[in-house]
Amino acid sequence: MAITLTTLETYASSRDWRQIPGTLQALGEITGPDGRRLLSIAFAAERDIITSIGYTADETCPPAFAACAAILCCLAHQKAVMAAQLLGPSDIASAISDGQSLEDDAYYAAVIATLALKNALSSYASHRAGELKAWKAGRPD
Repeated sequence: MAITLTTLETYASSRDWRQIPGTLQALGEITGPDGRRLLSIAFAAERDIITSIGYTADETCPPAFAACAAILCCLAHQKAVMAAQLLGPSDIASAISDGQSLEDDAYYAAVIATLALKNALSSYASHRAGELKAWKAGRPD
C-alpha cells in the first residue's frame, strides 16, 4: 500500500512548523503558475546547525505540499546544514510510514517541498559567502 495524498494531508493540519523564524538566514520559495508565492521554507542556523525552521503556505497551496514542508522542517531541525541537503522525498515517506512508497501525486508534493528546502539551503550558502567576504574585507593582509 502506498502513501496517498489523503495520508499526507493529515500532516498539513499540524501547526508545529507553520511559522517562519523571527531571525532568518535562509529562505526558499516555490511560486505557482500565476507567479504568487505558494510555499516558503526558512531557517536560522548557529554554527551551521539548523536551530529554527518553519514554513508558510499560501491559501492556494495544496495541503499535501504544506504537509511535506512540515515533515521536512521536522526532519531538518537540529541537523547540520550539510545533512539537510541530503533530505528528499524518500525521507518524507520514511518519516511517516514503515517502508511504504509515495503514490505519484504524493511524490510530486514531496518533490515540491524538497525544492523549497533546497532553495533555502542555497540561500543560506549565499548568506555564508557574504559573511566570509565581509570577514576577508576586514582582515589585515
